[in-house]
Amino acid sequence: MDWVTAIISWFLFFSYRKRVEEPDITLEKIIGDERLLIGLIVIPIVWTILWAFFGLYKRVLQKSRLQVVYLSVGGTFFGALGLLFTVIRDDSALSLITYLRSFVVVLLIHLCGFLIVRILLLSFFKFQLSRGHINFSSMVIKEDVIESVSPLRFTRLESIVSTSGLQRNTKNRDVDSLVLVAQDTKIINEVTPLLVGTSMGSDVFVEESAFQLLEYNYKGTPRLNDEYVSLQTHPLWAWQQNSKRCIDVFVSTIALVLLSPLLIWLYLKVKKSSPGPAFFKQERLGKHGIPFSIFKLRSMYIDAEKDGPALAKDEDERCTSFGKWMRTWRLDELPQFWNVIKGDMSLVGPRPERAYYADQLLKHNSKYALLWQVKPGITSWGQIKFGYASDLTEMFKRFRYDLLYVERMSILLDFRILYYTVLVLLQGKGR
Repeated sequence: MDWVTAIISWFLFFSYRKRVEEPDITLEKIIGDERLLIGLIVIPIVWTILWAFFGLYKRVLQKSRLQVVYLSVGGTFFGALGLLFTVIRDDSALSLITYLRSFVVVLLIHLCGFLIVRILLLSFFKFQLSRGHINFSSMVIKEDVIESVSPLRFTRLESIVSTSGLQRNTKNRDVDSLVLVAQDTKIINEVTPLLVGTSMGSDVFVEESAFQLLEYNYKGTPRLNDEYVSLQTHPLWAWQQNSKRCIDVFVSTIALVLLSPLLIWLYLKVKKSSPGPAFFKQERLGKHGIPFSIFKLRSMYIDAEKDGPALAKDEDERCTSFGKWMRTWRLDELPQFWNVIKGDMSLVGPRPERAYYADQLLKHNSKYALLWQVKPGITSWGQIKFGYASDLTEMFKRFRYDLLYVERMSILLDFRILYYTVLVLLQGKGR
C-alpha cells in the first residue's frame, strides 16, 4: 500500500508542478512526460527503503495508531526534504514558485496519502483483532504453572513454562509476546531481566500489580488489557538502530582497509613470536544471549587455558612478549571489526563475556541479562571508565557502567565513548 500511495502521490505532485508551468496543459501531455515514468519507478523504491529504515515494516500489527502517525510524520518530512534537494532542485517550475511552497506541497500530498492509508488499514486490523480473527502467539511464564492462567485478550497461547525452569537461551522464543504472571517480588526481579534481555524481538509483559513492585525503572505502556504492562526491550528506536548499524559497517570497513598493512605485519609477528595460529577464535555471548565466535590476534601461548578459563590480569604469564605489547595498545582486538561487519558486534556496546562467566554473573545479579538487549561492542563505557576485569568482583563493577550505557544509550553517547576510547588507546592502558 505504501508503494501504491507513493505512485499516486508523486503523480499528483508532478501534475501540480506541470500545471504551474503550463496552466492549460493536458492530461495526455503530463502522462507522456518521460520524467514522470522515471519518477513513478524510482521514487516508490526510495520511499520503501526510507520506511524500512524507520522500522515501519517490523511488527506492524503491534504498533499503535499514534506510533504510526509519529513515524509517518517524521519519515515524510525527511523524505520530502530529500526530494526537494534532489529531484525537485533543478525543476523549471521553481522559477515560478518558491522552494518553501514546493516543499509544503510535496510534504502534504505524501503525508496525507500515507497517513490515510495506514490509519485505515491499522484500524481494520485492530477491528479484526478485537473480533478474534487475528491473534498473537504468547508464551506465559508463571511461578506456579498449575494455577489457571488469566485470559489474555487478543492472544493465542503457545505454551506455559515455570519460572524455575526458565534459563538463558530458552527455546520456543518464536512468539509475539512473553508474559510473566507472578506475585512474588523476588521472582519478578530475577525473571524479568532475563526475559527482557533474551526476548529476541518478542514483546515482554508483566502483570500490572506485580510490575508496580519492580525495582527497575523500565519504560512501558499498557497493551492488550489493563492487567498487563509492556516492557521496552530495546533502548533505541528502529531508525536509531539502523543508523547505528550503518555507522558500524561504514567505520569498520574503512578501518579494515586502512589498517590492512598493520594487520598483515601483526599477523607475521604473531606467527613468529610463538607456535600456533595467528588468529584466535573464542565463543562469547552476544545479543539475546546467543553465542557467537569472536576473533582476535593471538596474544597468549596455545595452552594458556589448560587449567580452565581464566581472566587476563597484569603481568599475565600466559601472554607472549609480543602479545603483551599488542594488549597494551589493544591491537589484538583489530580483527573484531570483522565481527562488526558480520553483525555479531557493534563498535560500541557492553563487552561480550564467555558463558562460563556470564552464568556466574547471572546467579549473583540477574540484571546482567539486561545487557543482552543490545549487541556487544569492541569498546564500551565499562571499558573506558573501569578497564579490564581480572576477577568476578571487578566484572561486577564494570557491569554497572555497561548497564548505565544501556539505560542511556544514544548515537551521541556512542561518539563520546569512541572519542574517549581513542584517548585511552593513545595512553597505552590496555592489558
